[in-house]
Amino acid sequence: MRAGHASRTAEYNALFRALESSRPQSGRLFDDPFARIFLTWPLSFVHELARLTGFHAFIPWFIDHRWPGVRTSVVARTRLIDDAIAGSLNERIEQFVVLGAGFDSRAYRLGSLQNTAVFEVDHPTTQAVKRRSLERALPVLPKHVRFVASDFTQHDLQSNMAAAGYRESARTFFLWEGVTNYLEKVGERFTFGIDPSQLMEFLSRRGLSLESDIGAAEYRARYFGEAARKMRGHEFYRVAIARVRAHAAQHVCCG
Repeated sequence: MRAGHASRTAEYNALFRALESSRPQSGRLFDDPFARIFLTWPLSFVHELARLTGFHAFIPWFIDHRWPGVRTSVVARTRLIDDAIAGSLNERIEQFVVLGAGFDSRAYRLGSLQNTAVFEVDHPTTQAVKRRSLERALPVLPKHVRFVASDFTQHDLQSNMAAAGYRESARTFFLWEGVTNYLEKVGERFTFGIDPSQLMEFLSRRGLSLESDIGAAEYRARYFGEAARKMRGHEFYRVAIARVRAHAAQHVCCG
């Protein structure tokens, strides 16, 4: 992330969600009406161009040709996590924590979270840009959302969460989507990864039990069906779902 600027990666992901939301309703994997409000030039122009007849198929094709696998992996991952959240609500989740929230809009587009305390944790700069965009788009910010400004390279998260009203005893769903590989946040280059064969042991040492670990090829096939056969690239993206041992909190990590 460039100093003084919002995360560019977060904006690219918002573009992918906005493009998916512009597809015919019968064929889209989800509807994210907020994704487009976070786009700045030139990505805002790309989105508007994709809405024109003759370009709505060309733009996704060009992105997939230029950067194979990125868009399709992000879009399918979004739907996979949406489904995981929906499934967790049967367990009466009390808190939903989004670590490295970026331009994630689940707190605003998923009605199932309206009665859940949502904590959006992110770098102060990105979070400030997001809040300004939301304030322009919404008459008032939802009361169930709490913004927690925190730099993961510093050690202030625990105190900041407590100040925002986070309760350690509450049943909580943690979402950490596409953040672990950028932990140093310098230029947003990949800095971290886990070999799938070592994931169970990695989580176990940290008090977590692995429930599932799904690669991009698998979750693209789940949501895109036959079309996924032609999708290539970024197979190293994975979604892991784990649970705190002896507790009821559920965690989702995505990379």
